[in-house]
Amino acid sequence: MLTTNSSSYYGLLVIKLFLIVQFLSTCTNGELKGDLFSSREALLELYKSENIAMGLLRDYVQENKVDHDYLEKTLLEFETAQWKALVNPVEYLSNPVNAFMLLKRLSVDWPIVVDLTDNLNGALKKVEELSLPTESDLLSAALSLERLQNTYNLSASDLRVLNINGIQYPGIVMKPMDCFEIGRQLYGNAHFGRASEWFEESLENMEEMHYFINALYYLSYSYYKSGYKKESAERFKILSEVIGLNSNKTADVIKYRNMIKNMRTIKTTYDPKEDEWNSDVKYYRKLCRGEELRTPKQQMNLKCRYVNDHSPFLKIAPLKLEILNEVPFIAQYYDVISDSEIAVLKELATPNLTDSAVYNDGAYERLSSRISKIQWLLEDEHPLLKTLSRRIEDMTALSAEYSEPLQIASYGIGGHYVPHYDWFGYRRDVPERDRIATLMFYMSEVQQGGGTAFTRAHVLVKPVKGSAAMWYNLYKDGEGDESTFHGACPVLVGQKWAANKWLHEYGNEFERKCDLVQDSLS
Repeated sequence: MLTTNSSSYYGLLVIKLFLIVQFLSTCTNGELKGDLFSSREALLELYKSENIAMGLLRDYVQENKVDHDYLEKTLLEFETAQWKALVNPVEYLSNPVNAFMLLKRLSVDWPIVVDLTDNLNGALKKVEELSLPTESDLLSAALSLERLQNTYNLSASDLRVLNINGIQYPGIVMKPMDCFEIGRQLYGNAHFGRASEWFEESLENMEEMHYFINALYYLSYSYYKSGYKKESAERFKILSEVIGLNSNKTADVIKYRNMIKNMRTIKTTYDPKEDEWNSDVKYYRKLCRGEELRTPKQQMNLKCRYVNDHSPFLKIAPLKLEILNEVPFIAQYYDVISDSEIAVLKELATPNLTDSAVYNDGAYERLSSRISKIQWLLEDEHPLLKTLSRRIEDMTALSAEYSEPLQIASYGIGGHYVPHYDWFGYRRDVPERDRIATLMFYMSEVQQGGGTAFTRAHVLVKPVKGSAAMWYNLYKDGEGDESTFHGACPVLVGQKWAANKWLHEYGNEFERKCDLVQDSLS
């Protein structure tokens, strides 16, 4: 609590806040800085780091008989989080709120602990060697959390209490300053709409005046930057009144936060600049949420059947096939890869997983439009790879001889890939020519999210473990089919593993012959 009675303190505070906010508003950058939030393995390592930090802090408090509110409060938060995660750390860190809170404790709270203590130098060195998260990691986590909100229509008030799409998850309810931190990170990246929502949420339970003033200033300026000039002026007026009051009483904070709460009428879900006008973005989000965009008439001819006519082997072991869409052809095979085979693929890929990249202007680069980790597996690495290639040939009736290596992809919380084409089109000079078809194995059960959304065909393929999605990328004349535009929905809770196989035109000239009719699919 502040003890100063000087009104000039608050005036200087507002000037300082104005300069900070102005600086943060210029820090806009779409380049991907960190992805600890979307890596389950990284989160588990951070969980271990927090355990070590907690032990160091506990020893310090006990040995030095420290009586300091912040240190004791931080220690209690660390211990509570560790205790709640103890039964199943993997499950605990599979939801976005717990993941963000872990990153926040280690990147924001722990450095404050370090500044408050001066006798931890030797022990602290051990923690520093564990590569704790940075400010850029926290920003990446906040942006991923915002992406989940935008895609799945999640409110800050529900996320604060770990209610995700109506399901209550175990964890620690966010405190006002936790909500403020999300808002601050989004504000710094010029995402003012969602930032104002989180600032509003932080103010609802704020009790300390200097934090209240800070959050109210950010909120007022967020509304201003979002184009809500009237609402911004109303909150700046309250801010001026609070500063003039020059009070540290909790009762005064409660009075003014209730005034703010009663004014909370604007639905601050999206920034005005958001490209909702783009139908692909709109349909992508609707499909990811599980909304049905097709009429019963459009689905009346879709069927499930056994496939036994592609090879002699299928006569004794037919495949289960569900046709999800006729034009373009999109299908899902079930029970086509076993748990033991999935375990082998994960074991082969995990040690060498690297951040995925996007082909852009002649080079591959990491962008926030695609967040996952991948590894390519060659057929000579394990006998299973050749077995899967043969199985893919049985499923697709195409040759896999000139296909690309199997790509293993791991998507953590918030992991996604914005809508895109699998066919190259402009890169037709590759020896194997373009990708005629895609086959994607789903290798994990995803608790929430993680589907594959075809924004123009209005189809969502659900990530059923052991199944595989298949579609043609090209017309029979070799031109790219624009209706196959698709994206990987963000993982909301859990982790998604997939294996992608891209089959090329070369070697399939007589398997899927060019038709006399242009843009023919049949």
